Amino acid sequence: MKRISILLLLFLFIILSFGVPQVGVLYSKTSEEYYTLSSYKTILEGLENALEWGNIEYTIIDTSENKIPEGIKVLIDPSNAALKDSEIALVENFLLNGGKIIAAYESSLRFSDGKLRSNYVYGDYLNIQFKSWQSGGYNYLQLTKEGKKIFGIDKDYIRLPRGFTFVFETSNSTPLALWTKDEKGNLTNENYPVAAVVNDFGIFFGENIYLHTDISDEVKAIIVNSIKYLLNMPAGDIDFSEIEKRKLKSEIAALENLMNKESFKLTNEESEEIKAFINQVNKKIDDKISSSEINKLMKEVRIYQLKFIDSPVIQTRGIWLDHGAIEKTGSPEGLRKTIKKLHEIGFNVLIPEVIYKGISISSKLSHFPQDEIFRNWDQDPLDVIISESRKYGMEVHAWVWVFAISSGGQFSQIMKKHPEWIEKDKFGNIFQEGYKIAWLSHSNPEARKYIMNGILEIVEKYDIDGINLDYIRYASNNMGYDEYTLKRFKEETGVDPYSIEKYSKKEVLWHMWRENLVSSFVKEFSQKAKELDKNILISADVYPSLSGGRLDKKQNWEEWIRNCYLDMVIPMNYRSGVDDLKILLDMQQKFKNMVYILSGLQMISLNNTNDLVKQIVTSMNYLNYGVVLFSLAYIDKYDMDYLKYGLFRNEAIPAHAKYEELIKGFDKEIKNRLEICKKMGISEKDYKKVLSKWDELKKINNIKEFFDETLNFMFFISDEVSHPKSSILLTDTISWMVNILRPKIYKLTAKKDFVPEKPSEMIIVENIKPLPKAVIPKSKANIDGKMEEWKNIPKLSNFLKYDNGDLFEPETYVKVMYDDSNLYVLFVCNEPELNDVKVFSGPRDTRTYLGDSVEVFILKDEENKEYYHFVIGIDGTIYDEKGYDSRWNGDVEAKVAESNNVWYVEARINLRELGIVPERDTTLRVNFNRNRWKANKPQYSGWSVTYGSYHTIERFGIIIFGE
Repeated sequence: MKRISILLLLFLFIILSFGVPQVGVLYSKTSEEYYTLSSYKTILEGLENALEWGNIEYTIIDTSENKIPEGIKVLIDPSNAALKDSEIALVENFLLNGGKIIAAYESSLRFSDGKLRSNYVYGDYLNIQFKSWQSGGYNYLQLTKEGKKIFGIDKDYIRLPRGFTFVFETSNSTPLALWTKDEKGNLTNENYPVAAVVNDFGIFFGENIYLHTDISDEVKAIIVNSIKYLLNMPAGDIDFSEIEKRKLKSEIAALENLMNKESFKLTNEESEEIKAFINQVNKKIDDKISSSEINKLMKEVRIYQLKFIDSPVIQTRGIWLDHGAIEKTGSPEGLRKTIKKLHEIGFNVLIPEVIYKGISISSKLSHFPQDEIFRNWDQDPLDVIISESRKYGMEVHAWVWVFAISSGGQFSQIMKKHPEWIEKDKFGNIFQEGYKIAWLSHSNPEARKYIMNGILEIVEKYDIDGINLDYIRYASNNMGYDEYTLKRFKEETGVDPYSIEKYSKKEVLWHMWRENLVSSFVKEFSQKAKELDKNILISADVYPSLSGGRLDKKQNWEEWIRNCYLDMVIPMNYRSGVDDLKILLDMQQKFKNMVYILSGLQMISLNNTNDLVKQIVTSMNYLNYGVVLFSLAYIDKYDMDYLKYGLFRNEAIPAHAKYEELIKGFDKEIKNRLEICKKMGISEKDYKKVLSKWDELKKINNIKEFFDETLNFMFFISDEVSHPKSSILLTDTISWMVNILRPKIYKLTAKKDFVPEKPSEMIIVENIKPLPKAVIPKSKANIDGKMEEWKNIPKLSNFLKYDNGDLFEPETYVKVMYDDSNLYVLFVCNEPELNDVKVFSGPRDTRTYLGDSVEVFILKDEENKEYYHFVIGIDGTIYDEKGYDSRWNGDVEAKVAESNNVWYVEARINLRELGIVPERDTTLRVNFNRNRWKANKPQYSGWSVTYGSYHTIERFGIIIFGE
């Protein structure tokens, strides 16, 4: 059976047992960052001590995988204080499906940024309410009768030396232990004496019990017997209504807090309505009310809470209308009803999927035939969308696939007609990614012209507001190997892409050449589209991370922004959790003054409406121009009342609207804010002064002049408005106005001469070592450490330093041969200090690479990055894995021998078991490495220089199976 310590989970996060454990340990990267690695490791080590002592089989559950394996009955939270919303949802779903939890100390008490919540998230389930952190006198656990029974300890007191804890209040849970100052029963805290509780959902300890397992076996027994008790606990009936009531009370308290602090944001009618609602809920909340009524009240509470969040009158609220959802409306009339519904929700920009998979919803386009699902419609779907949207003042931007031409592994009409236009990857494949998408060649001028003219035809034939470019990228870094592209690149540069090695200058040349093919298309299309219609708006759906977009997709949207090819950029911020979304938004803020950057949010896999609301609010806090939701197909999964009556309650125009329309919006917003200032106490004199100044400003017709004067308006407010809160509110409003205008000003003033450099993440190695090649003979060795069969086998080239390619000392090399099934390797490692080597030994899959050792890498499938890794320690300990998965074990045997300041490793690896058949004149990508440790520091070397991680498969050498 494989076991690794919890220390290893910090790096590999793998399952600890071949069995099917019923106990899971919840590992949270978020909490690790909150505590710091060393502190979190200490907690985990303490938990591991108890689990190992009690022979408890367990599995590490990494919350980033967003899944708790089937069969887990008890989840141990090792005081994961800071948790993301997605992590919380993972645990809550586990509990609501009958799972049990052991939690302690700060478990679930903090948001992901470390700030305190008002209560433990688990509190609604464990019936606990956080009160405070306290120290002094929290010395003993006095076990209750039930505590002795569950913990299996027949004594009254257990000493815990830290003397401090998190104090909580409990109701409807059974106390297992109380805090006392001494062994005489003197309670530490008369008001909140409970130290541990149990209920149908699990057990909670106020103290960080995992830090005390080294004190005595009794503390270990508390943890182990708690697990055993919960494993044997019957499922029981869960009173969901009580949980829901507690959550409702919490939301009501939050609403009351908003009323106390920010009621000035509301109209008098709204304020009175909310007060009446709160009174109504507080009167009935302790009565017996149904789950459906609680849910109804919860919805009302949350919508009321949203009224304290601004609903600007200038805000882009877009939604993609995928062709499938358009078709499901059933008819032109059904489509009209859908558009009306979207208007009523508050959307102001519709982005219908017009060109996709080489076809179109349109009956008017000559390049892309109409999809047969629309051929029985008596009206053109795009005409219907445009005409109906005009009634409600909504914009329509045609969503078009650019280089992607098919999906689902199907050959589209254009692919059949022009197979020479189809792009391939470096392995000769046409269809890419999970959806089996096919692409037209980015370099083929005929293909580019066809795509360009096909999209421009929309501008020519429809009264459209904008074009939304999608799939304006490569599928991956492996694309661009069709015959035309290979020939053109070689003609222009003299380089064959297949000859390019990782970290070489040629690799950068190949990257930038392909990147330019995408960028030049965006530039050319923008110019031609605006020649047809100077008011047309061009947007692009982009990879959310600029570095990822460039490196893998050849999508340099920074160049498109800085050179003003686009009016809007929509990063596809498709994340399930708000915390991951924030990381992307934080990076994207860099560009928000240059372009209208709209956060593209997915509705495919969010848990609920609340998650959607959080993502919209978060996006608006970072990028205040607006959001675009993907897509109409998923809208019925969510309660749109939260947008209609909450976030989108005020009708808005898009942030990118014309200057004249923006002035009207600014006027409305300023006057709304002035009314709020009246409620807050602004003087009549200052009110009139501000209004008069604004009336002058809004008459300015020149946008640049208006922008400059608006900046001065902020200083005017600061100097002239004496009421502090009103001054801050008005200044913030004017700052928002300025930010709305910044992309338009940038477009007027930008030099538009940005020339991209190579991505900073791309490393160039000067005088790069070429990949080694060697022909190996066919023969066989007995793995006995005697090495008789190796005498006449030629050695491969000497090992080099792994990071710079210099010759490695002491001399190290390998000899290699093969038979019909196996690869045989002999490592020869000179070592003048054989008495001072580092041995890291243990059972199979001990991390022996942390000591003197050798390694073999075998690449089976470059396309799918499938490779195998074998490590043999100087004591013969074997560690092997498939990729990074050490649960896998291969058919490998090895012997270690020493002689005259040299140590040898003789190894046999079964290739056929890996699915590799060694046949004469075929090749195999491999690498051989040595880890030498001196003064507890590693010295790394290898046959092929990887310039970094040994796992860089592109830098593996090549062996050829010979005679």
